[in-house]
Amino acid sequence: MLGWPTCVGLVVVLGAGSCYYSFSDPGDGDHEAEALVEAEAGDEVAVDAASDGEADGDEDVAPEVDAATCADGWYDLTTGLCWQDPPDPTTRIWDDAVAYCDGLVLGGRNDWYLPTIDELRSLIRNCPATETGGSCNVTAACLGSGCRNPACSGCSYGEGPGGAYWPAELHGLAFWYWSSSRFVGDAPNAWEVDFDGAWVHREDLSRLFLVRCVRPGP
Repeated sequence: MLGWPTCVGLVVVLGAGSCYYSFSDPGDGDHEAEALVEAEAGDEVAVDAASDGEADGDEDVAPEVDAATCADGWYDLTTGLCWQDPPDPTTRIWDDAVAYCDGLVLGGRNDWYLPTIDELRSLIRNCPATETGGSCNVTAACLGSGCRNPACSGCSYGEGPGGAYWPAELHGLAFWYWSSSRFVGDAPNAWEVDFDGAWVHREDLSRLFLVRCVRPGP
């Protein structure tokens, strides 16, 4: 067993319920992870800042660029995408996650959508195996069971900068986030990323995970 992940500095609020996780041994590399979340759809997860640090580089210019190109979000200069930041604190099943992003109006824009697995992976930082171009084979062009290899098991839990394997400027809970990419196979699954360990998994559409919507920038 991989044991319990450490969520340092993060607060999980699930009303009268509770939230816990368990993970099976990666074994031969076709690792299956199961999140056991004692919550009903619509329960909220309190958002805590993963990092308040400033990005490296010109601190005077970057905030002005972000504000001009990505109102009420974070602009990724490496991809040209505008990300919802902070994300909504509600966990959702996959169908509700798609509908939420499709209906989102934020920063005066209504062209938000649930990111593909490629777009979601573009947020991973400091875990080379699952970053864009890493040796994890799960991409928008490879979504079947044979695409997930040992590299998709990511890195050690809670050891990303600020506790999350994403850009230091982003806020939110280092948890599992849905992508819009459906698993290609018989199981009703979709692919997701756990930013606490930079893991790429597929999970049943009925699971309750977080959502960070995206739109084209600027």
